[in-house]
Amino acid sequence: MMKIKLLEKKIFIDKWKGKNYGLIPVKIDGQNLKKNLDRSEEWELIDKKTFLDKRNDNQIDIEREINCIYINKKLQKCVFIKLEKSRSEKTRKWVFKYYEIIE
Repeated sequence: MMKIKLLEKKIFIDKWKGKNYGLIPVKIDGQNLKKNLDRSEEWELIDKKTFLDKRNDNQIDIEREINCIYINKKLQKCVFIKLEKSRSEKTRKWVFKYYEIIE
């Protein structure tokens, strides 16, 4: 059985602005960190779950929350990422939890 130990927890609040014709990023530190993990060859995505706010009428379903797990086998570390979005998507809360894998 694999054991893990919490090393660090980081919280980022990404902000967007705009109205009718799209959103403009104001502060997107969490999104940039997630993109770096996606581009990295050392970190591998092993699990991703998306939670939708389903609509019963003609509205589009809203992606409310995403949970991801990345692992780095070389460093024996993993990252749990949780993203929560506001209904307007102008605010996104990222939580990054860094763990050390203990065998």
